Amino acid sequence: MASHPTKKLTESAWEALTEALATFYWYKDDLQAFLFRQLSAQHALLAGIDFTLSKRQIATSVARVMAANEGRYQSLVIDMLVELSRFDPEFPRLARLDDGESKVARARSAHQEVLRVVAQYSELAAQREELQRELDERHQADAARRSHEALLAGLREKFFALHAMSEPQQRGRRFETFLNALFELHDLDPRASYDLEHEQIDGAFTFDTDDYLLEARWWKEPMQAGDVHPFRVKVESKAKHTFGLFISVNGFTNGAVELYSQATPIIFMTGTDLLAILEARIGLAEVLHRKRRFAAETGKPLLAVKTMLE
Repeated sequence: MASHPTKKLTESAWEALTEALATFYWYKDDLQAFLFRQLSAQHALLAGIDFTLSKRQIATSVARVMAANEGRYQSLVIDMLVELSRFDPEFPRLARLDDGESKVARARSAHQEVLRVVAQYSELAAQREELQRELDERHQADAARRSHEALLAGLREKFFALHAMSEPQQRGRRFETFLNALFELHDLDPRASYDLEHEQIDGAFTFDTDDYLLEARWWKEPMQAGDVHPFRVKVESKAKHTFGLFISVNGFTNGAVELYSQATPIIFMTGTDLLAILEARIGLAEVLHRKRRFAAETGKPLLAVKTMLE
């Protein structure tokens, strides 16, 4: 990764790099492998190195090219010096060779110089490591976001496919599966539908440490007050801090909204609300948070997402 240097490297830094590259490895293939790992993104630089030369000539060539364009390569040089400083000072691979003692002595001397240079540039090296950590975290976040967006796009296509279905019971079952996938994508720990004595629960999930029961309806007409009442009874029969989310793709009648515009543990969500979430115009967690806060402040169970986006 290129960067503008905060200060130029000293001649001793370049000499330390050259000497370390020339002495840490006895076999040229090992030196070549190290350079390819460290300079994997620098195709032009690697292409310009003649690996038929001696190790010292290769090391000198690498240092010369990088020094000639220090503004581009300084960060890579610091990374290489830091990596070289982490070598085992006993150099066990060199020690096993013929005349290993003298080979280790030369490498150890070069290693001491690398350590001195890295200490000299420790602040800059620390800045490089912090920057690299931030970049790695950003890349991971970007990858997670791309994955999230791809999965959300897939759910959006499934939602449109549900609209095209003509058999109500089959669509209802698939709608529950769809909602479970949507809630799981947003880390809401969804539970599938289950049966209790004398009642059936479409599903449940957890949000902000609170437990919610779920009722989901894909009927042709908006939900009326009488359609909502059995769900309210289910919610109020559970533990004190249990809430309810009633999702009706085709909305609710004014009568249903008005009747439940009082202290109620239920919040309403419509198909239009869902579509805004699926189009990534707003997050599911924000929708739930604002709907619940609106219900707590006004007693009303329905705050349309389009109002949030105005």
